[in-house]
Amino acid sequence: LLAEAEATLAGGAVTVPAGYAARVPPGVRAPVSVAVREAAHPLPDARGERAADDALARAAALGPDDLLLVVLSGGASALWSAPPLGLSLD
Repeated sequence: LLAEAEATLAGGAVTVPAGYAARVPPGVRAPVSVAVREAAHPLPDARGERAADDALARAAALGPDDLLLVVLSGGASALWSAPPLGLSLD
């Protein structure tokens, strides 16, 4: 399944709470084209803001025939924090 995903997946991003990326079971890995990053939870931080900016840029770069799949779960508001213009996380 991973080989098929790598052959058809153009790219992606996954953001997990800090410390979770190191706890992936041995032998399990994300497809090469998927960026895995960590951010703070439950309080947002600059890493989550960068992750959200990257996700928005990836979405904006898609063409009319591209497929975008977004999966959000508990914690997404902290892991992908994108304050509106004029506001900051400080």
